[in-house]
Amino acid sequence: MSSVFPLPVQESESATEAYARHLQERQSHQATSAQPVLPREQTFKINDEEERIRSYLAEGEVIEGNLRLKSGIRIAGTVTGRVQCESGSVIVEKTGAVIGGIEGNDKIIVDGVVGDESRIECTDQSQPSIRTPGLLAVMGTGRVYGCYQYGRIATYDDATLEGMGKKLRS
Repeated sequence: MSSVFPLPVQESESATEAYARHLQERQSHQATSAQPVLPREQTFKINDEEERIRSYLAEGEVIEGNLRLKSGIRIAGTVTGRVQCESGSVIVEKTGAVIGGIEGNDKIIVDGVVGDESRIECTDQSQPSIRTPGLLAVMGTGRVYGCYQYGRIATYDDATLEGMGKKLRS
């Protein structure tokens, strides 16, 4: 299964390579222009095998409680607890929602909702809505509420980040 997100991928280029290339282009572009780097009509596909995604929560399905996973997951339904992923990417699709939060070691890609819109304040005791030493990518319809911690971050189009972000140092 593949999802479509706004990022151009060149032939024989993996999604990870496309991200790295995009981040370099974005940095050089921001220095010279206020125009968006990615036109809305450009897309890329995420390969579940490359991202080590082995689980899927279908649209309309609800899990109440925490999930602990050894590999990645694609979420199109709703989780009202925390998702902990040892390896592989966590993808929250447009129809997906994770109310508790996500902890992962690789990429976290959000095109749905993560966190609780009524709880965006952050304190030292707050559990982050998202925590990853890897890449946090919030796509055009993605919304993240509350504290979020990341190694690298990318936002696209009309992404929403409400709360406080913190870069994790390696």
